[in-house]
Amino acid sequence: MRRLAVFPLFVVLMAPSCLPSTPDQSAWRAAAIRSVEDVASSVATVEWGIEHDDDLFGRYLRSLVVHAEESADSSQQKLSSLQPPGAAEAIYDSATGTLSDATSVVADARIAVVEGDDAAYPGLAHRLDQIGDRLDALEQQLRAMPTGDHD
Repeated sequence: MRRLAVFPLFVVLMAPSCLPSTPDQSAWRAAAIRSVEDVASSVATVEWGIEHDDDLFGRYLRSLVVHAEESADSSQQKLSSLQPPGAAEAIYDSATGTLSDATSVVADARIAVVEGDDAAYPGLAHRLDQIGDRLDALEQQLRAMPTGDHD
């Protein structure tokens, strides 16, 4: 019987830890900018790698792309796990959508590199360039966003 009394108390005490982190607008904006910069760096790394594949050993290119994908996925997940403040909800959807698109293109590039499908590289380079432009525009949009501190 005692175990039953302890269980509800445990649930009540643990419930707040199940909620996503909710930073203020300034902290969320900084985290979003950092995530976008990190994913943009991964995109640029993969684009550079597939454009210079003739100059790289196959294992190095695979390692480069795999690590870039892991980094992009991690950065995307960090932002997605944060609860946006009310004023940032609209840009949150745009940001997480763009980061998801970017990690998808990076994953496609990793698949092509691991399979040795170098015929796919020109199309992937173009897609990586396009998503890089979208990430740059998103970063500018985030930088122009009010911080909420003194606005």
